[in-house]
Amino acid sequence: MLTRISLVTTALALTACSGPTAPTSAGLRPDAAALVSSSAEPAAAQAYDGSCSFSRGVTTCVSTAQHEESSSHIEYSGCLYGPNGVPSSRQRSFNDVYLVTVTTTTTYHGRSDQVIDSQTSTSRQLERSTLVSDVCEPA
Repeated sequence: MLTRISLVTTALALTACSGPTAPTSAGLRPDAAALVSSSAEPAAAQAYDGSCSFSRGVTTCVSTAQHEESSSHIEYSGCLYGPNGVPSSRQRSFNDVYLVTVTTTTTYHGRSDQVIDSQTSTSRQLERSTLVSDVCEPA
């Protein structure tokens, strides 16, 4: 009887050790799979609107946001004014629209909420420039 119990115990131990030790989403409800996959991220990273990765004891989260900004500019050049072609000054006004991209990279210690570093970079790209006025005035 003792031999049979030790064989069953050994078989159970070998079966338990041969499977993965981390929880998996196999056989779980669909909403439970999301809990298993997100539980490895820090609480702050779970609320983060970007993508996060874990490597060498550091969780890195990157978030990107875009918006448009409007501005205007004036260009000055020469022109010929009137029927006699008198050298004059030209003033052109433009309305500009820029696409602004703000990228924030935050690193966390391990899988905790302890922030190691946070950096933000901003880039602007001209999307369109519309001519508003073009005036040639005598100098």
